[in-house]
Amino acid sequence: MEPDAVENEEEILKEWFALVNKRNAIIRRLDQLNNFEKENDLETRHEKLKEELRTLNSLEDWQRTEAHRRREQMLMMELMEIVKQRDELVKNLDDQEKAIEEDNVVAQTVMRQTSKLTSKDQKECVIQ
Repeated sequence: MEPDAVENEEEILKEWFALVNKRNAIIRRLDQLNNFEKENDLETRHEKLKEELRTLNSLEDWQRTEAHRRREQMLMMELMEIVKQRDELVKNLDDQEKAIEEDNVVAQTVMRQTSKLTSKDQKECVIQ
């Protein structure tokens, strides 16, 4: 293979790996943004439920009806569910950050390997 062709192939491979890495980073960032949006929605819902629960708790015992007590129980269950969902989102975000780090390590390794292979090919190539 000619040295120019080898250099061209190396550049194309590097560019291809860089593009794949960028695409993966964009997809992961989109996932992160979606998770942030979900987390924000859950936070908003959590605050509304807490406010309603405060309102119910401000009632004196003699003012509370059975419907108030049922609603209070339902609000508590919803709050617990929101906390679980937020915990899952935090875990997902952490997993995504780890995956991004792993992708970066893999991309760097591949780029180094590509450079080593093409430089080795160039050394073995002898013009006769």
